[in-house]
Amino acid sequence: LGTAGLAAAHLLRTRFGATSVRLVAVDRSAAALSALAAQVEASPDLAGVDVAPVVGDLARLDALPAAATGPFDLIVVSFALNEAFPPGDDAAPRAWLASLATRLAPTGVLLVVEPALHATATRLRTLVAPLAEAGTLAVLAPDLHGRIAAPHPDPRFVDHEVRRWALPESVK
Repeated sequence: LGTAGLAAAHLLRTRFGATSVRLVAVDRSAAALSALAAQVEASPDLAGVDVAPVVGDLARLDALPAAATGPFDLIVVSFALNEAFPPGDDAAPRAWLASLATRLAPTGVLLVVEPALHATATRLRTLVAPLAEAGTLAVLAPDLHGRIAAPHPDPRFVDHEVRRWALPESVK
């Protein structure tokens, strides 16, 4: 529970030297949020990480309390997009992604992690393309050239990037 947020907090503390990290965790389950807070409290590697639990429906950003409005330096959406918005209507998840973008600090990053399935990758690219074209979001991956390319037509090939790369100067 909260693995992506914990990984981001750990990385910010250990690799980037952040002395404190505020992890705003949103979940429908108060028990899941309590488990996350207990895990952070029990881990010496996560000293300096403050968990701000928010019980709510991630799909309804407008209904979340002020603690979840930002601005945030990093928003991690891990394996939640397809849970909150099953395939079908693309307007709602596209509006949701655009709303998340408004919660970012000027140099903030929105990281969307979804299963590396051909259908999932194709859908995510379809959702993000208009936002990137409008300048709402800048795409950094999986296509490191900053454009949204069509995934490989053969679904046996996983849509992800495995090269070592440095964060572009534009987002540092």
